[in-house]
Amino acid sequence: MRFLLGMAALSVIYSSPAQAGLEICNQTDLTASVSIGYQQDNTWTSEGWWNIAPNDCATVVEGDLRQRYYYWHATNDLGVFIAEEYTFCTTPDIFTIKDDKNCGARGYEQTQFTEIDTGDAKRFVVNLELLDAPGHYGNPSPAIPWAVDGWPSQGGDLIKDLAGFYRSREDPDLFINITGRLLTHNGVNGVTAQANILRLVECHGYEKNALIEVNYDAADEECWEILQVDWDGFTYRTIPDNSVHRMLRTQ
Repeated sequence: MRFLLGMAALSVIYSSPAQAGLEICNQTDLTASVSIGYQQDNTWTSEGWWNIAPNDCATVVEGDLRQRYYYWHATNDLGVFIAEEYTFCTTPDIFTIKDDKNCGARGYEQTQFTEIDTGDAKRFVVNLELLDAPGHYGNPSPAIPWAVDGWPSQGGDLIKDLAGFYRSREDPDLFINITGRLLTHNGVNGVTAQANILRLVECHGYEKNALIEVNYDAADEECWEILQVDWDGFTYRTIPDNSVHRMLRTQ
């Protein structure tokens, strides 16, 4: 299975003696479509879709669990739930796909999933939470708008507050998507670059509360000072050249 980057925030998960197998419960306000991934007989497999109404649950793996790790991906009418670094092949239609490699060449989509660590449990429940749902994740904390001097007491989790889809005010053809610790640049011709983002306390001798490193590769790193996050987007300063940029939220 392909590994992309560091961990994103997990949904609440817990073992349950009352339900068989792996169950996914939708605690959001819209119907969620869910697919899963797992390894069986040394082959990575993905399956979908289960349509789960608000406040309802679906058993996606029947019987006692035989694997420790499973993976889930979810969407609703507003978009995609926040995901982690693991990828499987999917299609918009009902599917069972063997192998997680060469998705595009085989006519499939390569899709990010979130890991579930069931430990040694035979039964397990995953909650789809409102905080991770599209239209909700990435919204800054209730005390927004906030500026750098107010973080973290007002801003909460900086990287999670930044999650979302944006376009550049200066360049309307430039779009970025921040999901967990993955930042994806999108231009008119599709994805142009991807970067891992990390929280920092210092960059080039510059210390501020709200610094992130945008790491495209070992030879191409830059630091952003996040100046403000609000409902319309965020403003950042690149370090060390001190140019200021504004990204406008599109979702």
